[in-house]
Amino acid sequence: MEIIKNLFPGWALQRAKARHEIDQLTRYYDAAQNSTYRKKPKGSRNAQAITQQGATRLRDYARDLDENHDLAIGILDTLVNNIVGTGIPISPIVQNADGTLDEKLNTHISRVFADWKRRPEASRTLPFDEMTRQVCRSWLRDGEVLTQRIKGNTPAIQHHSGVPYSLELIEADYLPFDLNTAKPKKIVQGIEVNTWARPIAYHLLKSDPTEIYSVNTRSEDTKRVEADKIFHVKFTRRVNQVRGVSVLHGVITRLDDIKNYEESERIAAQVAASMTGYVKKSPEMRQELPDEETPKQREYEMSPGMIFTDLLPGEEIGTISSDRPNTGLDDFRSSMLKAAASGTGVNYSSISKNYDGSYSSQRQSMIEALPGYEKMRNYFIEVFIRPMYHDFLDMAILSGAVQIPKGINRETLYDVDIRGVLLPWIDPKKEVEADVIAINNGLKARVDVIRERGGDPVNINKLIELDEFKPVAETAAPAVNQVAEDEETA
Repeated sequence: MEIIKNLFPGWALQRAKARHEIDQLTRYYDAAQNSTYRKKPKGSRNAQAITQQGATRLRDYARDLDENHDLAIGILDTLVNNIVGTGIPISPIVQNADGTLDEKLNTHISRVFADWKRRPEASRTLPFDEMTRQVCRSWLRDGEVLTQRIKGNTPAIQHHSGVPYSLELIEADYLPFDLNTAKPKKIVQGIEVNTWARPIAYHLLKSDPTEIYSVNTRSEDTKRVEADKIFHVKFTRRVNQVRGVSVLHGVITRLDDIKNYEESERIAAQVAASMTGYVKKSPEMRQELPDEETPKQREYEMSPGMIFTDLLPGEEIGTISSDRPNTGLDDFRSSMLKAAASGTGVNYSSISKNYDGSYSSQRQSMIEALPGYEKMRNYFIEVFIRPMYHDFLDMAILSGAVQIPKGINRETLYDVDIRGVLLPWIDPKKEVEADVIAINNGLKARVDVIRERGGDPVNINKLIELDEFKPVAETAAPAVNQVAEDEETA
């Protein structure tokens, strides 16, 4: 290169420029380079194209696992228990004009709401808490679930309570993936949207989708329901994704492999248990037998302390050794469960039922999983629980079940305190002491502690007043005189 540069400097300059341009064009991430050892991505497609191809099959796989695989059942149970729990507490907090809570109105709304919650859905078979658990499970397992808001008195439905409001639970099967049109209305996977991808209406199948045998869904097979009459709870990971996918989508293959592996190990253990022993003959004994004579088959029933008395000369009993159970099964299964827990956002100890460790390790494990649970819970509350409560209160006021007195701050009429799942007790003494310290130092309100533990502050205060036993507040320990201690040590 030095010789070329000295003899032909112009050519050397052009060559250096060309090499620099080539280096710039071929520069990219190492992970993006083609390799025979790495599977190439199938190209970038939008969210709708991906869900169009696989969401229905993922939903079917997830349902099969929920029906037949204990680990998948445990994952979904853990998610539902940490998002909904036994029920999401809802407490109205309507205020007076002076900013104080109107306890009388809030108590009355709570009573009417409690009566409505006994049978809130159209079939009148599920109470509110169980209904929310099933909605949450369908959302996570199937990727989405729909609920129709039925308001007012109509001949087609008879509401359970005096509040004319009910909910119709609709599985995702009733929203066809293959209904797509561009004109005259833009329908994407059964959902009519505007130019901003905002849902305008849902085109739901008129009959049971399992009874439809046509390849493509036609518009006459569906009914158009306006979007403001539907709650659409969906699990998405892409921007502007119209339909949801199962929360198990990333671990379905792993869970299926674990199931098959465990079944293979069980079969191998059963085969190994069926093998007991064999009769071993010496070579000399085989030579003494005529060619046309075959030895008779003999069977022995094994029992503890058994003595073999009919063995022929040169025979002995041999046992078949087995390498079952597999000593590496627990470690392999544990690593697979950790990966499945990471892919679904659940706590590993909850699905493995392995609670070994100290208080600190268990607490740390729970704290790491809490943000994921809270994120999903907040979405569920804002998309389903809160608007449902607004509908209930609207219909309760219109029907006269709830009367709004004068002097109420109208801006707080729909204010409601919605709490998440109760924090579990790991070490009650330490956690109660932590709450007391937080209250005494102004870091937390007493009503917040009561609500976090699933109680109603108003009822708790009334019960404390009626209780003959009065709690005695512990006096704080006297402050240590640090100056005096320093003088003594000096």
